[in-house]
Amino acid sequence: MTQHQFGILLAAAAWAALVSAGAPRRAAAEPPVFISSYTLIESSVSNGVDTRSYGLEVRNVGAETLISVRAILRKAPAYITVLDPEVQFGPVGVGETVMGSDAFTIAVDTSQVEPSSADVGFIWEIVTEDSYGWNEFPLSAQLGVLEGY
Repeated sequence: MTQHQFGILLAAAAWAALVSAGAPRRAAAEPPVFISSYTLIESSVSNGVDTRSYGLEVRNVGAETLISVRAILRKAPAYITVLDPEVQFGPVGVGETVMGSDAFTIAVDTSQVEPSSADVGFIWEIVTEDSYGWNEFPLSAQLGVLEGY
């Protein structure tokens, strides 16, 4: 290989490394924010559908303030229709627990679920203004005894 060919090869390798690096990435670690609690805000039953709105709290256990935090409900059981999947939190400071400024809303088809069912698994994504996101964040909600039977 000539010196010229080696120079071209070296430049191509440097360019490929630069392109594949992209934007700085957060180290793969535990998310610095998590859903710490949920609260039933409103519930109504009509024609066998129990519509519920829940408030969420998140806690920042990281080393920096997180800006424009929001949680998005990405997955629910088949008998639940997600009507409003997103909760806004705004900034969440280090060590703070913040209640969302709105709620997420679901509709539970009571004909498809046993009244004794208690735990419902939801999968959440939590994102921030600087595009950090954490997927597959589970939350098990306690529906309790559903009305409308």
